[in-house]
Amino acid sequence: MAVLNLDVLAHISRFCKLRDRYYWSICHRYFQITPSEWTLIVQSYVLNSVAELRKVCLRQYCKLITISQRPGYLWSKQLNEPLTVWSPWTLNKLCTVSCNRAFFRFREHRFVTFVQDIVHSFGLKSSAIRRVNHIKCVYATIWSVNQAQIPIFVCHKENKTQRRCFVPTFQALCWKRLRCLLEFRVVAQQLRLHVKCLEFSI
Repeated sequence: MAVLNLDVLAHISRFCKLRDRYYWSICHRYFQITPSEWTLIVQSYVLNSVAELRKVCLRQYCKLITISQRPGYLWSKQLNEPLTVWSPWTLNKLCTVSCNRAFFRFREHRFVTFVQDIVHSFGLKSSAIRRVNHIKCVYATIWSVNQAQIPIFVCHKENKTQRRCFVPTFQALCWKRLRCLLEFRVVAQQLRLHVKCLEFSI
């Protein structure tokens, strides 16, 4: 079996998407993005610093993301993929899990504002933003819980493990809080938040 040397891999990495290139750069020092490359990338994406670029690459929700609408999705122009961001952490008591579906509520004001601004900017409708006890929350839902199979990360102190399992498995975990990786989908001008991944803190 042929083995590619580091020079070839480094050359290949330069043609990867921005987010993939970023992960190559933190996996091995041989693939690190040089300061001059960082400067060019930051300028090309109309950002002010490498720190801002990292936020986009790590899928942190922020106003730095340049968004457009494509059929079926909102689109991240920088990452050239459907808009996908990590939610803030939410508490166990704000989540409801039954045999049919799971509801996750996020009431951090910055995140609610982030989603609300997107809804208004693109003239969308959405049931993802609701009021609970007079406080606005963002709702994310997993339908057909018994059939939902998505990646699950479990964090305990400083350790993180990944499990790919049916969602009901997390009901057995004694978890304190969670966050979701959310993909922004659009159906008939209705914004829907699709849960792609879950991360639990126990």
